Amino acid sequence: MTMPLYLKSSFLLIFISFFAQAQIQPQKELKPDYIHILYADHATTNAKYPGKQLLSGNVKIEHNGATLICDKAIVDKTTNTAIAVGKVHLMQGDTLEMKAGFLKYDGNKSFAEAFDKVFLKDPKMSLTTDTLFFDRKKQEAYYVSGGVIVDSINKLRSEQGKYFLEKKLFRFKHNVHIDNPDYQLDSYQLDYYADSGVSNFYGPTKIYNPQSYIYAEKGHYDSKKKISWFVKNAFIKHKHTTIKGDSLYYDQKNAFATGNKNVVLHDSINKTWIFTDAAQRWIN
Repeated sequence: MTMPLYLKSSFLLIFISFFAQAQIQPQKELKPDYIHILYADHATTNAKYPGKQLLSGNVKIEHNGATLICDKAIVDKTTNTAIAVGKVHLMQGDTLEMKAGFLKYDGNKSFAEAFDKVFLKDPKMSLTTDTLFFDRKKQEAYYVSGGVIVDSINKLRSEQGKYFLEKKLFRFKHNVHIDNPDYQLDSYQLDYYADSGVSNFYGPTKIYNPQSYIYAEKGHYDSKKKISWFVKNAFIKHKHTTIKGDSLYYDQKNAFATGNKNVVLHDSINKTWIFTDAAQRWIN
């Protein structure tokens, strides 16, 4: 999703209408929750737009611990909002940064809407999307038009996603795909914890590599320890061995699986079938 046309048009109309260019003047003392103008090469006001300042050239503004740098901006003191255009760079502390071509910021809600090649980065991951919404009060960032997340282990893609910054938790929905050096995963919905590398998935899900194929509709997967737990129509196929059951546990490193309730073991080479309520099997 690119920047909406009406936003571009509104910004250009206001920009053209401004006149009486002047050096920026020191602001009056503002409440802590107000947007502060720290610097701009030029500041312009117009009586037609009371409370608004048009800033251009090395613009730098601040709000509650976040700094916004851009080429041009309109700051509205009456609504405590800002519109930033051109090389937009939002920094929160020294751990989070976001880049975009265009950004709307609401100081009352501490809420940012970023458009045009949005890039979000913290020490654990990077996120790329066309449109991103960032709620600084809740410390949540989300997208609804497709995004890609990259961390030290995985590359994840989905149509929709939300990042809970404090928990380092990603919640993905619709056409979720993970690329990992050891496997690939496709799912309908997945929660991924960046610190631990643990995933919880919901809905039809498959995990696969050249040696194994796993299917389940609910489960838990630890990408670091290579340990999994699956339920609901779950089965594991490793080379010539398949195990099905109401509940499955799989140790991928040791190629060891256990099943509980309605377990079916099938060996395609020996052409054997075993039906039981509990089973353990090395499936190498």
